[in-house]
Amino acid sequence: MTCQTIILGIRYTCTFLQKNMPFQIDIVSLKGSFRSVHLGRKVHFRLVAPSEYKEAQKRYPVLMMNDGQDYAAMQLERALTNAFSDKSITPFIYVGIECNQDRMYEYGTASSPDYKKRGARRYHIPSS
Repeated sequence: MTCQTIILGIRYTCTFLQKNMPFQIDIVSLKGSFRSVHLGRKVHFRLVAPSEYKEAQKRYPVLMMNDGQDYAAMQLERALTNAFSDKSITPFIYVGIECNQDRMYEYGTASSPDYKKRGARRYHIPSS
């Protein structure tokens, strides 16, 4: 089934899926952001969960990773899809936190640097 519509003089053709078309959901994925008081910036993140997560009544362990901006470069969608389909691996939720150009100052915790003395973001004033 198709339809045609014209918007601002441009003709678009729409195609509808069949009513009972079967499909499989491999992963649940969403992107978002929040304001970090400690980092002083908007932080973008990506959350990926196994397909059964939406309906599950149980808790899932969470794998949090820095450098979430490298999701595609590290081929994490493929790796996570494979992990979620492997029944020998406990289902989990992936959360990738995106860093910016001051990423070395964002390691550690909100109040102290990591073991290499990185992460004093709270006390660092980024260069312009």
